[in-house]
Amino acid sequence: MSNTVCFADVDTRSRRHRRITFRDVAAFYGHRPSDKRVWYLSPYEFVTEWEVIMLKYPQSLHDAHKDKYHAELTKEGVELLTLNRSRAPKLEAGIHYRVKEGLHRTWISYPIGFATDSFRDTWVISKRPRPVAPMFIGTPIPLRNNDSADRSAILTMAYFHPRTLRRDDAEESFVPFAGGLRAEGISWQDALAM
Repeated sequence: MSNTVCFADVDTRSRRHRRITFRDVAAFYGHRPSDKRVWYLSPYEFVTEWEVIMLKYPQSLHDAHKDKYHAELTKEGVELLTLNRSRAPKLEAGIHYRVKEGLHRTWISYPIGFATDSFRDTWVISKRPRPVAPMFIGTPIPLRNNDSADRSAILTMAYFHPRTLRRDDAEESFVPFAGGLRAEGISWQDALAM
């Protein structure tokens, strides 16, 4: 199995229906929207200032129109809650509630697209109250003795250069597509120097 940046989380938003969900850090960064607050950030800067959290959604008709939620109930969600007033039914992301569209001051939703459809109604990007210093525990770092210069260049680009997994939104000079960070035939050191 290859190295991964995917972590299991317990979804505790519903007291009666807890479940395991997965947080794919690389996908969350790579598919961030082109909102200027996060678009030009490197992965290191992104993690310092922002965090990806499970969105909050209304779980009762009473709470349906409150602004404190990242999501709103769909027609199907309202029907399910109306039919099951005496017990808390299991609400499904994308079916019973959807992330709110538009600009929000402290959080950002993921864009609509094939690659984000599986998580955009479950996760949002939230501004941290205070910046944090990212930890490199368990991640590859350049080594003094046995490390090649090319490996160090790869790691520098991975942590400190913005990129995107959304080819259509890529900006060659500022936020390139991750698959095009290094042209064929040149070293990672040369790509880093460009």
